[in-house]
Amino acid sequence: MSTTTRRSSGRRRQQQQHRSPSPLPRQPVVARSPSPPSDDANALIPQSLLDVIAKNRRRDVRRMTAMCLLPTVLIVFAKGFASEDLSGVSLENMDAGAMKILLLAAFTSALAYKITARLIPLVARRTLGKRNMFGLDINKKGTKMGEIPIPEALGLASGCAVLVSLVVGRSIHTAFILDNSGESEHNAALATIGFMLFLGFVDDVLDLPWRAKMILPGFAATTLAQSYQGSTSIVVPRLFRENVHSVLAAIDSIPLVGDVIPSLKVDMKSGLMDVGYIYIAFIWLLAVFLSNAINIHAGLNGLECGQSLVIASGIIALNVWSLLTDPTANVVVGPHVFSLLLIAPFFAATVGLLKQNWYPSAVFVGDSYTYFAGMTLAVAGILGHFSETLLLFCLPQVINFLYSIPQLFKIVPCPRHRLPKFDTQTGLLSPSKATETRYNMNLVTLFLRLFGKTTERKLCLRLLAFQVACVVFTFAARYVFIAFVHWK
Repeated sequence: MSTTTRRSSGRRRQQQQHRSPSPLPRQPVVARSPSPPSDDANALIPQSLLDVIAKNRRRDVRRMTAMCLLPTVLIVFAKGFASEDLSGVSLENMDAGAMKILLLAAFTSALAYKITARLIPLVARRTLGKRNMFGLDINKKGTKMGEIPIPEALGLASGCAVLVSLVVGRSIHTAFILDNSGESEHNAALATIGFMLFLGFVDDVLDLPWRAKMILPGFAATTLAQSYQGSTSIVVPRLFRENVHSVLAAIDSIPLVGDVIPSLKVDMKSGLMDVGYIYIAFIWLLAVFLSNAINIHAGLNGLECGQSLVIASGIIALNVWSLLTDPTANVVVGPHVFSLLLIAPFFAATVGLLKQNWYPSAVFVGDSYTYFAGMTLAVAGILGHFSETLLLFCLPQVINFLYSIPQLFKIVPCPRHRLPKFDTQTGLLSPSKATETRYNMNLVTLFLRLFGKTTERKLCLRLLAFQVACVVFTFAARYVFIAFVHWK
């Protein structure tokens, strides 16, 4: 997330900052130059050092990508190529339909990555050189790295790449895999993601008030909720079925109340309870929350892309597992197929963007990426029919939001930037304060308070490790805990 502006709007934006500071943490950006920035960073840092930085950045991203994809690769090998008794490995062991879907996902992913890699320098040159949209890194203020103008709104490149890949993938899916189902859901997904990409770019250019950014995603989420065609039932745990059944029966027996509130009943055998429009309201709120969640949990180089990459890898692993364990022969349709074909190009495009956004950032992703990423994850989980699992994947974002509520709603003072304090002498980040006695209330500051001062790279890695732990916990809760506890 980043703050962008054209030169002509700089004075007006500074006045707005004094009148109504936004509680949302911004990408490390502080200054606007009165003249167009130079594209040549050599004026500040030797090219040889920039080459070393870029090499280290690519190395880190390759390692993160490999770690994120490792579970999926193991699942494909164990459930796809290996025989049931693990006595042999063969391509013939994999279901033909699953093979087609995996190949299609790999193709669209490669396409999204390639388009992103090609678009990033083009968009960077236009935003930095022609439109004067750039930022300076607050977390490096006082150093030469903090004086380099960094192009903004590069999430536009990855967003366009994903949308193009989704259209191409859907065309191939329909033409060669002979499936034309789910057309309304696919169109709703494209419209929803495109809306959020547009909203993010508008925010990068115009710097919308944070209240507008909290409200406008609701319109996109409405389209998504209307296209939802899955089950609206939830499973009541066995331990609570009797109590829930008694409470619902008591509510239904109250005069007038039973006529106003829809009658809810629990199937005592299966535990299923159809909550109807309550579930639709839940997925609507989930979509609105996730479109803002990535935007709020930000402020470090690579944090926005990194957390999205980890969550997307969890979604990919879940979808591949469901696809390869589906008892249906030649499976080419279904919610998990749709979700996989949606999230795979997003993962690849995020890798391409992270190679430039990882510490130290060469580009800022902007709100163009954070809103687009949050809604893409929401669409993949909701239309993939595992919205509850998606919410567990996003536990760090939930914790960050709940912890930030006092500042988000102005209960306690909230500065415009809630970024850590940078010490130019040591190069370490320390927790920042909203006032002399009160620390800023977000997960970034909390980690610094818990684990002490550290570098920006290490802090980001710790936050991403926490994200990975939450994804692992989710899989344990979904497949291990429920298997041993009488849940259903």
